[in-house]
Amino acid sequence: MDAVNFSDPFGLCPEKLQDDEEKCREWNQAIVGRRIAEINKKSRVRFLGVALTEATGTVGGTFGTGMYCNDEGCGAYLTAGPAKGNTQSAAVVVGTSTNRSAFTDFSRGGCANLGPVGGCVTNNPSGTTESVSLTHPAIGPKIGGHIEVPGTMATKPSPLLRAIVRAACATSPAPNPLCGLP
Repeated sequence: MDAVNFSDPFGLCPEKLQDDEEKCREWNQAIVGRRIAEINKKSRVRFLGVALTEATGTVGGTFGTGMYCNDEGCGAYLTAGPAKGNTQSAAVVVGTSTNRSAFTDFSRGGCANLGPVGGCVTNNPSGTTESVSLTHPAIGPKIGGHIEVPGTMATKPSPLLRAIVRAACATSPAPNPLCGLP
């Protein structure tokens, strides 16, 4: 294959495909796609954001936005879903997910708060997402809880954004949950 024109830049295409440039390119793309999928299945997601929850009886919702990082890079996220129970909060949230699919696919779980501190655990077939929140004590009940079914949209992970986060972590003495990335 022609390494100069990048049809097989690393010479990885199997010998039986080397006479067909298009098949070789497709083969290389499939290998890269599988590798990214493997990384996604194993790569923990860490996130930091803000969340608003209003759950009163059987009517309510939860909304959040922030930044996440995994082994592929960092990106932004937006989460929303129905909630029911007894929680009113505007909180800073920090958490982790088993992998990107556990983070972004719809999940189901519960949250509880005791005073200003709260926590959530949600699950879906891909894994678990766990978070801790801190809200101003004047907001919401001193003891509360709700169940939720959130879905999360996330931007594509950016290695450049991860490099910026790492640089910020190296220069800042303040604790940051995103700084635990490999």
